[in-house]
Amino acid sequence: MPSNCLRTDGIEGLLKSYGTDVFLNFTPDLRDAAVVLLSHMITASNTRNIISEEDLLSRTTDCDFQPAQCTGP
Repeated sequence: MPSNCLRTDGIEGLLKSYGTDVFLNFTPDLRDAAVVLLSHMITASNTRNIISEEDLLSRTTDCDFQPAQCTGP
C-alpha cells in the first residue's frame, strides 16, 4: 500500500521533496555547482537533455567552477 506522502504528493512531489533534502545537505558552493550542472541537463522545453559527463564538466568553467568541484571525492 502506498504511503500517505505518495498518495498526497505523487511521484513528482516525492522527487521534489527528495531533491530539496539533498540540496539542503550541500555546502553553499556545492549547491551553486549543482544548480549549474542541473541547468545543463534540462532543455528549454523542460525535458531531459542527454549530455556526456565530459561535456557537462567542461561547461562548469564558463560559470567560475572547476570540474573538480563537481565530482566526487
